[in-house]
Amino acid sequence: MVRELGLDISIDELFFIRKASVVHLSEKLDKRASEIPYKIQIKEVYNRLLNHDIIKHCSYNRFLAYSATADVSSEFEVQFVNKKVKSQLLELKEKGYTLYCITDFYLSKEHIAELLKLHGLYGLFDDIFVSSAREASKENKGILFQNVLDELNLDSKEVLMFGDNKQSDIINALKHGIKGAHIANRHRKIKSKFNLFGNDKNEYVRVNRELEERSSRSSHAYGEYIILFHVFMERLYKETKKKQIKNLLFISREGYFLKRLFDYYQSTVRLNSEDSINTHYFKASRQSSMQVAHKELHLENFEHLKRKDSDISVENFLKSFLFNGDLISVIATEIGVDKSEMIQNFYGSELFRKLRANEKFVIRYEENRKNQKSAFKNYLDSFEIDFQKDGMTLVDVGWRGTMQECIHTFFNEKVNVHGYYLGLKEGYRITESTKRYGLNFSVYPTASPSDNVLMANRQLYEQLLAAPHGSTLGYRDKTGDYSIEHYEEKERNVYFEHIAPIQEFMFAEYCQLIDDLKPICYEHDVVQDYMTDLALRLGLFADRKKIKFLHEISKGFYQNVGNNEVGLRYDHKQLRESKISLIKRFLWFPEKTFRFLVKIKPMLYSKGLYWLSYPVNLIYYYIKFINWVKGLFFKKNLLEY
Repeated sequence: MVRELGLDISIDELFFIRKASVVHLSEKLDKRASEIPYKIQIKEVYNRLLNHDIIKHCSYNRFLAYSATADVSSEFEVQFVNKKVKSQLLELKEKGYTLYCITDFYLSKEHIAELLKLHGLYGLFDDIFVSSAREASKENKGILFQNVLDELNLDSKEVLMFGDNKQSDIINALKHGIKGAHIANRHRKIKSKFNLFGNDKNEYVRVNRELEERSSRSSHAYGEYIILFHVFMERLYKETKKKQIKNLLFISREGYFLKRLFDYYQSTVRLNSEDSINTHYFKASRQSSMQVAHKELHLENFEHLKRKDSDISVENFLKSFLFNGDLISVIATEIGVDKSEMIQNFYGSELFRKLRANEKFVIRYEENRKNQKSAFKNYLDSFEIDFQKDGMTLVDVGWRGTMQECIHTFFNEKVNVHGYYLGLKEGYRITESTKRYGLNFSVYPTASPSDNVLMANRQLYEQLLAAPHGSTLGYRDKTGDYSIEHYEEKERNVYFEHIAPIQEFMFAEYCQLIDDLKPICYEHDVVQDYMTDLALRLGLFADRKKIKFLHEISKGFYQNVGNNEVGLRYDHKQLRESKISLIKRFLWFPEKTFRFLVKIKPMLYSKGLYWLSYPVNLIYYYIKFINWVKGLFFKKNLLEY
C-alpha cells in the first residue's frame, strides 16, 4: 500500500494505524476484531490517513479496492494447502457430502472466495461463511456456528467440523451440538509464531548477500550492480504512483535496460493492471537534444557545448550539427584553419568569431536547426502523449539533466519537463518546470556521505546499462525511424561480447531478488545503508576479474559530444587540488575522496602493477572506523562542512 499509493509513511506506521483502528472499532462496536466488517475496518484506516494528510488524491473506494487486493495478495503469499485435508475433502465431496467453508477472518466473503480460487479449492465448497461478513465468530462462544445452522436449517447432529483451532473449531462447535475433527497443525503454528521473531533488516541483508555470492561464483563481474538498479526501480515506481505520473520516457541508451527492469518490476508488484504506468523508449542523447534546442544563430551562445569541451577542433564542433566531411573541410579552409587542430578556448577565440560569420556555416546551421526541430516534433507526436497538458517525465541514469534542459528549451519553456535519475550531480539551470531527482544518490538538497560513495563510479553505471544500438546524433522526418544514429565499432564489440551477457545474468538475478524480497518489510534507511556498503566493497575489494572487466569495457566507452572520446583514462593529473590537501581530506572525510580511491586499482592494473593494490582493501575498514568514531563523538554532524 505504501508503494502503490506513494504514501509518505513507513511500513510500521501504516501497520500500527491499522492495528489501532481495529482496537478502536472493537471497543466502539463491542465486537471481536474478526467480527468487524472489512469495509468498516478500511474506512477507519482511510479516515485516519486522510485526517493527517498522509493520503491525497485518493477516494475511499479506490483505497478500499487497493486494500482488498493488497490483503488478498499478502495472505496468499503466506498460506499453504494442507494436501492431506484437501484429499479427504475431495473424497467426501465425491461421496455426496455437502461442504461449507466457515472461518473467522477479517476479509470479506468475496475475498475468501478469491483466495480459494487462487489455491484451486473454490469448487470444493457449496458456500462460504465469514465472521467479518456475518458479524459473528467461532471464537466468541461459537455464535457463528449457530448462525449458520439456523440459516441453512441444519440438524447439528448431522454436521461435522474440520478445523485446526481446538478451542474455536472443536470445543465451541460442541457447544452447539456439532462434533469436531481436529486437524493437527502444531508444526505450522509454531513456525508461524517464530516468524514473528527475527529482524527484517537481517533478512534484507541475507537475501542481497546471497545474490552477491551467486554473482561472485559466476563468470560475470559486477553482477551485484543489479541490487543498485533494483533500488532505483523500487523508488521510481513509488514516485510515479505518489505523483500520479502516467507516462515515463526512458532515455536511450541507458534507458534500454532500465525500461526492461521497470516493466518487469511493475508487472510483478502492481495491484491493479488497469492503473499501470505507460513506459516508452525515447531515442535521445546530449548531442541530439542540443540540436533541437539551438536558437537562431545571433541568439545562440552554445552554452551546453562549452560546458562539455571548451577546447575543441573545428571538425568536432561542426560534427555536432551533422555537417558532412566535405562541407567541414570547405568551411575550415575558408576560415583558414586545420579542421582537426585543437583550439584552446575555442568559444572565446577569434577563429570562432570568423566561423560564426562564415556564410556556408550560417546557411547550413539554420537549415539543420529547422530540420531538427521539425523532425523532433514529429517524433514526439508519435508517442501520442499530450505533453502540453501532462508534461514530460524522463528517466535516465543521470547526471546533471542536460538533455532535460535542452528539451525544455525546445518546448519554449512552456512544458514541464521533469527528470528521475539513478543519480544526480549539480544541475545547470533548475526551475519549477525542470525539477530533477536522483533516487539512489543526489547532491540535492545536499550530498550525504552515502551520496559521495554511490556517485564515485558513475561511468560503470553507464557501461553496465549500455544498449544494442548506436548513439542518437539527431533526427530525420521518417515515420518509424526518426533517429539518426552512430554505433562506434568498439562500442558494438564491447556490448555484445561483455555487456549483453552480464545484463542477461543481472535480469535473471533481478527476477529472483524481487521474489525473495516480497515477504520482507524494509525501509529506506536499511536500503541506503546496504547500498552504500555494497558500493564501498565493490570499489575497494575489486579483484583481478573485476578490474580486467573494467579494463575491457572501458575501450568502448564512447562520448558523442565534443571531442568524441572513446575509452576511459585514469590520470592523477585530473586532480584539482594538491596531494597534501587530498590526503588531509581523506583522513577525516574518506567518503569525499572515494571517487579517487576507486580508480587506484584500475590505474595500477593498466600499468601492470595490480599486485601493489592490496592495501586499497584496508581503506574499507578505515572508512568504517572513522565513521564510527565521528558517530560516537560528533553526533551533530557539524564537522561535515
